[in-house]
Amino acid sequence: MTEHPNALALIARRMAEQIRPADPMRLSEWLSHNLVLVDGPAAGELWSAEGAPYLTEIADCLGEDHPCNLVTVRKSQQTGASILALGWVLYVAEREPANLLYGVPGIDALRDLNTGKLQPLIDAWQKKIRRTVISPQTSRSGVGSTTYEKVFAGGRVWLANANTVMDLSSKTAKKGVKDELSKWQDIPGFGDPETFFFGRFTAFRRTRNYKILEISTPEIDTGDELGEAEGHCRIDRSFKRSDQRYWNLGCPECGTLFFHRDEHLKIDRAHPHRSTYECQDCGHAISESERVVGVRAGQWLPTAEGPDRHPGFHIDAYISLMMSYGDIAEDRLKSEKSEKARKDYHNLVLGLPYKYRGDAPDHVRLMERREDGLRRGHVPPRGLILVASADVQMRGIWLEIKAYAPNRESWVVEALYLEGETDSPTAPVFQQLRKEALDRQFPDAFGRKRRIDALAVDSGYRSHPP
Repeated sequence: MTEHPNALALIARRMAEQIRPADPMRLSEWLSHNLVLVDGPAAGELWSAEGAPYLTEIADCLGEDHPCNLVTVRKSQQTGASILALGWVLYVAEREPANLLYGVPGIDALRDLNTGKLQPLIDAWQKKIRRTVISPQTSRSGVGSTTYEKVFAGGRVWLANANTVMDLSSKTAKKGVKDELSKWQDIPGFGDPETFFFGRFTAFRRTRNYKILEISTPEIDTGDELGEAEGHCRIDRSFKRSDQRYWNLGCPECGTLFFHRDEHLKIDRAHPHRSTYECQDCGHAISESERVVGVRAGQWLPTAEGPDRHPGFHIDAYISLMMSYGDIAEDRLKSEKSEKARKDYHNLVLGLPYKYRGDAPDHVRLMERREDGLRRGHVPPRGLILVASADVQMRGIWLEIKAYAPNRESWVVEALYLEGETDSPTAPVFQQLRKEALDRQFPDAFGRKRRIDALAVDSGYRSHPP
């Protein structure tokens, strides 16, 4: 007689498999099993801590089992740190479902985040695990995901422009990412975007079970030791409030633990690739191969103590396995050319805010901060609106034409002084104003010709010409 399995037992076993809680797994471990890289030399491969061993401890601070509420990462470029924020989004969707607010500075950054980074990571991850965790993107659906809202069971991810108040309003979040924080700007008429961002976490403040990751390359150092002065770099200010952890290596000669300081890099100017690093304790010339071994075996050590200090991590090119002493030496030699190059070296290589020279005249400092690639009379790529303003004086008119981006960033496209008597509305100078402002076409970055969208005239000096 053939026996058949009990249907009820079979159903119960299948249901038990589905509702059984997942075994605990730290974010760093989850990333190594789930996060498929979509760009770079390791595209198509799973993320591995071997390429960035300093990221493991940072990642594990983001799990709900870690007691901190805030994690700050002050970083240089080419360190692999940015993938943590994106990987955390996927981890939250599967392991710790909750609403997550992801802020970036500007609409262009928002588009790049979704189309160039987050959505490809979601697609690659779900293809690997062969199931759908985050609902498919449907632009007009109230149920599925959209371009800037990713929906999953138990929560959603909002992608927000941190420079607009509406994106930071009417949301309740338990987790958050403040990406490229140093570039967040005060919102005209409303104030500090960080205040609005933190307001989304009010429901979890009393229980203190919210989690926020701040990550950014730094910008300007005002010289304030505590970083509290107006205009000081946001990520540096937060790092100064943290326990200020640095990745320490052991000297291969004396064994002393140290973290890199730029002044100890000994540059071979004729052959930068031969540059070495001098041990602060014994003077040993640490080679590039010794650096790599040291980075892989390194450890985070805090340098600041006191109450209410959260985990804060400094990542620079010295501990990046995508860079070398030779690469850093070349970048430092290039930074000697100008103030702007020195700022780039501090921000992008050393991961430090830059303090402009106090002895430089204001006009020199202003010129050194100008953007590359701009041309007079041309509309820059992000110039959405083109407007002009004219100030009528006794014997001439000042004319300025500016382009504005959606985040209110602006560029001067043209500035002119039109000389001529302004005592009559039919005076030639007003015809010149029409020619330079209303009739003129301005080429843009996409090969098109554009006219101004509006002209404002301050005629106070000649409000009643005869």
